[in-house]
Amino acid sequence: WEPAYRDGWPMAIVMVAGSLIAGSTPLGGGVVAFFVSVFVLKLTPKEGRDFACLIQSVGMVAAAYLILTCKRDMLHMELIVTTILAGTWGLVVGFSLTVNPLVLNVVFTTVIISFALIYFYLNEYYMPRADRAAQAQQAAGDSGDALTPALPTTPRTIILRRVIMVFFAVGGGVLSAQLGSGSDTASFVFTVLVWNSVSPKHDHINMSVASASSVVIMAAHTVETAAMVLIAGGSSPQVYHCLLAAAPVVVLGAPLGSLLLRPSLVKVLQRLFYVLALVQFVSFAYLKVKTNMNAWAGILSGLLTASLGIAVHFADRKSVV
Repeated sequence: WEPAYRDGWPMAIVMVAGSLIAGSTPLGGGVVAFFVSVFVLKLTPKEGRDFACLIQSVGMVAAAYLILTCKRDMLHMELIVTTILAGTWGLVVGFSLTVNPLVLNVVFTTVIISFALIYFYLNEYYMPRADRAAQAQQAAGDSGDALTPALPTTPRTIILRRVIMVFFAVGGGVLSAQLGSGSDTASFVFTVLVWNSVSPKHDHINMSVASASSVVIMAAHTVETAAMVLIAGGSSPQVYHCLLAAAPVVVLGAPLGSLLLRPSLVKVLQRLFYVLALVQFVSFAYLKVKTNMNAWAGILSGLLTASLGIAVHFADRKSVV
């Protein structure tokens, strides 16, 4: 324990915030673990991935157990089963790839800042307007949904969303294999921007169900990734020291984070996440990217893709809000 806390005490402190992020957003604490381990503790990107998946195999499994035993009604089984099965292939592919450390860091930073952009749009623009529209409809006495029978989901819609779901799941699996996190983010983004956009209203998945389901998905994938790491020969002593130091924090923080949050605190933590994502992006751009045009091209491509997804969702849902 002495060398564990000597090497890993900064990670134990940081994972308090990582647990809060995991509990308040559909984003695993592994994103914090990867950034701190690589940019603060100076571990290699591979070691950062190893630590992220190992620590989440403790925290995310604890959170998933709590959801499965206490909040099973918040889980969407089709989303969970399909994403876990398809994402496992992505894990295998991603684990077999050898990626340049700079490319890996660029991908990590781009995923986080792109997700922050999407999450900001949903929380600060779309959801408040949708809530106001629903309240106005209720105040006006409009009960159209109750009087109009729900149209069945067409076979074409079911096939379309499953095909796209597999694409997102495989991509999330590749990210998880390389970064230790990503399947949860990919499933949440797919649910909100794709599933709800192509499905009739009665078949939508709300954000709380999408978030809870993403925890179970990431728990399964992080255990698989941790097993692959151990089968491949394990990791460095410093990674295990960080794991020992941080495990007692996340095994309590990950499952309890969502239970201890209050509605007023949720909004504060969401905005804290936006700030942290922006600080991380600026720090990485200043310290690592600098004038590397190829890296900037990758980052801008990711932001453009996220912006395109937001634009499509906005155009599709404009009539609702």
